[in-house]
Amino acid sequence: MPTEILSPHLYFISSSLSSFLQHTHRLSINKRADLDMHITITCLYKCPSDLKRFP
Repeated sequence: MPTEILSPHLYFISSSLSSFLQHTHRLSINKRADLDMHITITCLYKCPSDLKRFP
């Protein structure tokens, strides 16, 4: 599957998971920041072609 098609879905799923964890586990602000940073780094590392798609 082309990266152009796959990566936006992975990004969306990761973002949804982050929101889900925030609500269900009530993570601290620092934990949420760490999770968001991890998701961002993972997405940028795996999908460098998507850098221009997300502000």
